[in-house]
Amino acid sequence: MIKKFKFLLIHDEKISSHNQAFGLISSIKKYAKSTVQITSREFNPKFIGYLPNLIIYYILYFRYVFFNKELENRTVNCIICCGRVSAPLSLIYKKKYNIKIISILDPYFKRDCFDKIIIPFHDEKKNGDNIIYLTGSLVNESLKTISHSTKQKFLKLIPNDRKIITILIGGSGKSSAISKAEIHSLSYQLKKIDINKYNLNFLFSRRTNNFIKEIIKNNFLNRSYIWDKNSENPYWYLLNKSEYIIVTEDSVSMISEAISLNKPVYIFSLKKVKSKIRRFNQDLLNKGVIKVFNGFVKKWDYNKINETKRISINIIDYLEI
Repeated sequence: MIKKFKFLLIHDEKISSHNQAFGLISSIKKYAKSTVQITSREFNPKFIGYLPNLIIYYILYFRYVFFNKELENRTVNCIICCGRVSAPLSLIYKKKYNIKIISILDPYFKRDCFDKIIIPFHDEKKNGDNIIYLTGSLVNESLKTISHSTKQKFLKLIPNDRKIITILIGGSGKSSAISKAEIHSLSYQLKKIDINKYNLNFLFSRRTNNFIKEIIKNNFLNRSYIWDKNSENPYWYLLNKSEYIIVTEDSVSMISEAISLNKPVYIFSLKKVKSKIRRFNQDLLNKGVIKVFNGFVKKWDYNKINETKRISINIIDYLEI
C-alpha cells in the first residue's frame, strides 16, 4: 500500500466532465486507506479541440516533447482525465513521466495506452482488459451536502408546505430533441398530480429551449416553483427534499444523479432520443430502478445503485492505495 498518493485531474471545460472527475476522486479519497492529494487542471485547447484526438495528440507532442516545452512535474502517481480532449494531454504526461492514466469516457484513440478506461454500459462495447463498465455516469456525491445557510435561503424561496416533486427538463442537442407537443403532453400529465398534496418544482438544463420554458411557465407559474436561472440553482437542495423525481429521458447525467439518491425516479419518454440513451433507460426500467411517468406517482423499492463508490473501490484496489 502506498501511504501517500497524488492525483492530477485533467478535464475539459464542460460542467459534466468536471463533476464526473471530481466525483470519482472524492470517492477515492473517501474510501482509500492512503492519504490522497489532488491537483486539477482544466484543459481547453480552443480551436484544435475540434480536431480528432490523434491529431491533437501529435500537436501537443511536438509542443511539449519535441520543442521541450515544460510540463508541470507535480510528482504525480496517477492522472484521471475526463472529456475527449483531455485524453491526448494525459498521454503526453504519461510519455514524459511514466505515470498511470485513467480515462473517464472513451478517449477515442490509443485505448491500449490507458491503464483503465471507464465507459458507460450503454455506449458501444469496446474490447480490452483495461475497460471498466459503468451504469450511467459518475456522480459527485460531495455536491449533495447543502450548508445550513443555503437551506435557509431556499426555504424562503421555495414553498415547503407540501411534499416536493422535482421535474428535471433537458432539451435539444446532438443526441435528442424535445418537441412542443411533448412538453404540452408532459404538462397535461403533470396536471393530474394533486397540487394540494404536492408542490411541483421545475429545473432546466443548459440545453433547454426557450419555448419549453415558456410552455412550463404558462401552465405552472402561478402554482409552482420554476427556477429562472438568474438565482442560485437549488438542484441538489430540491433533489434531497423531493418525494419523487421526474426526468425527461434525454439526460443520462440527471437520471444518474436522481437514482443515486435511492428515491422513486420517473422518466418522461421522448420520441427523438439517441439509441444509446434509450439503452441506458431500458436497462434501468428492466431492473425496476425507474418507471415511465404517466401522470401518477407511487413509491416502490429497488436495489440502490452507487456506481461512483463501486468504480472508486475498483480503482483503489488496482492502484493499491
